[in-house]
Amino acid sequence: MRFKTPLYRLLFLLLLSYGFVYFSYKWLDPTQVNTDFIQYYGMVQHPLDFHVAPSPWVYRQLTAIIAHVFWRLHIYYPNDIQFHNAAYDQRIFFAVLFTNYLAVVAAAWLSTIVVDRELRARHTVSNIFPLFAGMLCFFSFLLQTTTITGQADGLSWTLIALCYLFYERRQLVPFCAVVLISILQREILPLVLLVFTAIPLLTNRGLTGKERKFFTIASAWSAASFALYMVVRHIIHAPGNEYQSDPHAMLHELLHFRPGKAYLMQVGMGQNLLLILFILWFMRWRRFREASQNILTIPVACVMLILLSIAANISNNATRMIAMLTPIVAIEITRALLRLEGREGEPSPALTAR
Repeated sequence: MRFKTPLYRLLFLLLLSYGFVYFSYKWLDPTQVNTDFIQYYGMVQHPLDFHVAPSPWVYRQLTAIIAHVFWRLHIYYPNDIQFHNAAYDQRIFFAVLFTNYLAVVAAAWLSTIVVDRELRARHTVSNIFPLFAGMLCFFSFLLQTTTITGQADGLSWTLIALCYLFYERRQLVPFCAVVLISILQREILPLVLLVFTAIPLLTNRGLTGKERKFFTIASAWSAASFALYMVVRHIIHAPGNEYQSDPHAMLHELLHFRPGKAYLMQVGMGQNLLLILFILWFMRWRRFREASQNILTIPVACVMLILLSIAANISNNATRMIAMLTPIVAIEITRALLRLEGREGEPSPALTAR
């Protein structure tokens, strides 16, 4: 009986969402939009071969490995689709889409577990609120524009959600293990997690000794994981976008960047869930004169991602990069609604410094 509710939620999310992957598979042409698929195509055929794609794509191996397994297992839905190109195998396209789809479902499911754990810590039982957090992940503006596509963003959502679960539980070893694995998926994930572990350490004076130890080691490990990625990138040198690892070139991009109206609209309007969260935070402050424990971490993480996108000369990707926070934002929206409905009391000691 103990495992029935999480499994039922997983089934619910799968049945709720499978239309998204069908729509992307039916109508998306990855050679016209979301063209990163062209880079990942060879990686799916030859995972861990660092010569089949340029930098930085070739270092993002985790999605390629999983899609390779689906491809080899002949997990495939034959259908007449919009994407017709003799140079690309339709089965590989499906394998990448299916990998991203399952990764988003996993991220949504992990979001339900985080909310359920918090409710149980407050001696409250609800099936609706945990499911609501998971369902919100499928309402991200970026779900079908960059995530359930031929790119490799879905698994980044999963890893963020999994790290956040271990972060909430203060489980250091699994947290560090996932952070280390994340450098094989997206190089900026350790930096995002560094923000989430360093800010409580720097701003929360009420941490217990155990919590302070967790945040200190987790911050150091996140920084070290990113440093390891840079070392790997230097040792296994793949040509392409060398300026992205050149501090002088990145500083030049930051100093000379001038955001236009179109850029501001793209970054702002592409974050529909964040806009909802900021409104709910404001309502919570007006009603209770209290702020979320994540009132700093999420905005700081967003600003960092924007600056990184500018420095790497991929400023148009800022919206997509921020979307990796979707599972955490979905959890925070649910928490804010719980508080506004009076279903949530003061934070329990086990859940402080979020």
